[in-house]
Amino acid sequence: MALGVADGIRNPICVIGGFSNLLLRRLTQEDPSREWLRAIAEEAKRMEQMVEKFEALAKEREYFFSQEDLNLIVQDVLTILAPEAEAKNLDLKAKLWPQPLIGKLSKHLLRVALSHLLRNAIEATPPGGQIEVVTSLTDDQAHLEIRDTGKGMPAEVVEKVFVPFYTTKIGGTGLGLVFVRQIIEEHRGDIKITSQPGKGTIVSINLPQRFTERTSASQSPADGQKD
Repeated sequence: MALGVADGIRNPICVIGGFSNLLLRRLTQEDPSREWLRAIAEEAKRMEQMVEKFEALAKEREYFFSQEDLNLIVQDVLTILAPEAEAKNLDLKAKLWPQPLIGKLSKHLLRVALSHLLRNAIEATPPGGQIEVVTSLTDDQAHLEIRDTGKGMPAEVVEKVFVPFYTTKIGGTGLGLVFVRQIIEEHRGDIKITSQPGKGTIVSINLPQRFTERTSASQSPADGQKD
C-alpha cells in the first residue's frame, strides 16, 4: 500500500514542484504571483518528503516478516475463536499438515486475515454446523482452506466480495475481505472463494513460499484436535 501511494503521487508532485520553481526563477521580485508560487513549491517539497517516508516504510516491510509456522498461526486463531464457535454450538476443527509449514510470513497480518475469514464463517453457519480449517503442502506452495456448512452465497455476490465497499451486511463497511486479500497478496499469495446457496462456502488460500520443511505432497494431512 505504501509503494502504491508513493508511485501514484511521485510524478505529479515532481511536476508541480519543478514548474513552480522554474516559474519562480523567471518572475521578477516585484511580481505578486511569487508568493503563490513559493507556497505551491514549498507544499510540493513537503509532499516529496512524505513520498520518501512511504518508500522507506515499504523498503522496511521485510522486517514485518519472519520465519513462522503457518500451522501454529492457524492453531492460535482457532484457540482465540473457539469460544465464539462453542457459543453457537458449531463444530470448529482443524486438519493440519503433519509437518511444520515454515515460511517467511507476517504472523500478525495472517492472524488478522484468518480471524476475519473465520468470523465470517461463524456468522454464516447455523447452530449445529461445521467449520473446518485444512492446511497442506505441494512443492513450495502452502494451501489453506476454510470450509463451512453455512448458508452460502449466490454467484453474483461471490463475484463482488473483493470489491471495495460492497457488502450484504447491515452496517458493514465492505472493506474486510478487501484487506484480507491485500494481506494475502503481500505474501505473494492468492485467495479464492467458492460458494453456493445452501451448500456452504470454501475459502482457498495459496501461499507460495520457500519452506524449510519439504514434505512429499502425497502424504495426507493429520487430523488436528478440535479447537
